[in-house]
Amino acid sequence: MAIASNSWTETDAGIPDKDISIYTLSENSSISLVFLHLPDGNMDGTGFAADHNDSLQKLWDGAIDHITTIDGSGTTYTRDELIHTLTALIDDFQPDELKTQDFHNTFGDGDHSDHYATAFFATSALNDASSHPDLTGYEGYGINNNPVNLDASDIEDKTNIFYEYAVHDQGTCSSSTGCSTRPESGWLQRQYTI
Repeated sequence: MAIASNSWTETDAGIPDKDISIYTLSENSSISLVFLHLPDGNMDGTGFAADHNDSLQKLWDGAIDHITTIDGSGTTYTRDELIHTLTALIDDFQPDELKTQDFHNTFGDGDHSDHYATAFFATSALNDASSHPDLTGYEGYGINNNPVNLDASDIEDKTNIFYEYAVHDQGTCSSSTGCSTRPESGWLQRQYTI
């Protein structure tokens, strides 16, 4: 995807009392990844027993007062701390664009609860940030209800990128054969923005 070797430099994000690493691609310093290691909230926001049934949806809605990372660091976030952390990252990186999931629709309509919660946290952080990048939201699982809107070249690019990622995710398919009867095959042919 980046046409560079898979070599990354790890640095600390510099957020007080938060264990957050930034991974920067060694051959292209304009590409960095930040992982907060927050638990999967489950489709409906109920979370999973292994993570105390915590979810970003519950944190957003105020049903829990904090959420704990799943990386063993013991890092926790309140709702405000998570927003402030994301705001600090936006201010530090000064991006031209902020891309997130669907921030227009809401929980319970068939998309994953984490998609909405992530978008709500991201847009709240953006509202508090000193920089103001362009904001784009992307529709989630429901795009299969819409017509195919990518051309053959875009579908090929999106599919190749997805398969590179998918070999590291046991919860999805990573080949045309494996995806042929799954919703991913439809997602790869569509992209709808908010």
